Amino acid sequence: MKIISWKNFLKGAVEKNTPSAATIGVFDGVHKGHLFLLKKILSKDEVFKPVVFTFSTNPARILDPREYPGDITNNRQKFDLFSNMGIKTTVLIDFSANFSKLSGRDFLSKISDMLQLRCMILGSDFRCGYRADTNAEAVAGILSGVKTEILEPVDMGGEKISSTRIRNEVLRGNFKLVAEMLGRNYQIDLTCIKKGGMLKRDLSDGDLVECSLEDFREKISNVFPECGVYPVELLNSSNSFHTKIHIDSVNIRWKQPNGFIYEIIKFE
Repeated sequence: MKIISWKNFLKGAVEKNTPSAATIGVFDGVHKGHLFLLKKILSKDEVFKPVVFTFSTNPARILDPREYPGDITNNRQKFDLFSNMGIKTTVLIDFSANFSKLSGRDFLSKISDMLQLRCMILGSDFRCGYRADTNAEAVAGILSGVKTEILEPVDMGGEKISSTRIRNEVLRGNFKLVAEMLGRNYQIDLTCIKKGGMLKRDLSDGDLVECSLEDFREKISNVFPECGVYPVELLNSSNSFHTKIHIDSVNIRWKQPNGFIYEIIKFE
């Protein structure tokens, strides 16, 4: 998959001679609602070139950091999911202070100017622009001559699937419901801390890995459950190991085989 920065996109990094279909979103979690939308844009592949616009950092993390519990997927996880679906072009937007002041009309016009845009597919809860000044229904009026398709949310249990709902269930430790909404088990990416930051003690029956909860949360962007004991599978590129993670108000710890190199925690 080709990942293009917003800055390079504005310089013409995406070929303009091919008609395009686009979608815009944070896509945190790439949950079943997102999958429905992304599959819709991929279905246009025979006629239009699909282009996905997303953000390097969730705007909620920047606009209200104290209330933001963490990401469902970090960028590495999100891009892997995109690529595995067959998405070939992603434009990555840096949600900076300057970008946040851009009106929805100006933002959409920049996209339209740099693409031969023929179709825009959005979720019904889509908002963009300074202070969310543009909703999905307004897009059709801004993108003259572009077919705009607005998709309704995917429901589960009488309530729409959303990233906010999934984050709340992760915090509660309700990983069965989380897996149902994601379409896969919830995973935390540990590659950013695998080379340091975790205290490991050798025991006769394996290693005890331990870290202060505060340090752990600082090193990963993923949302993490509240205190409890959770069955997990530790994964790396070639091996896996089932264990339990113990989380209290101070520390996180688990046991694993001696010398095991962890990359992913998959909650079961």
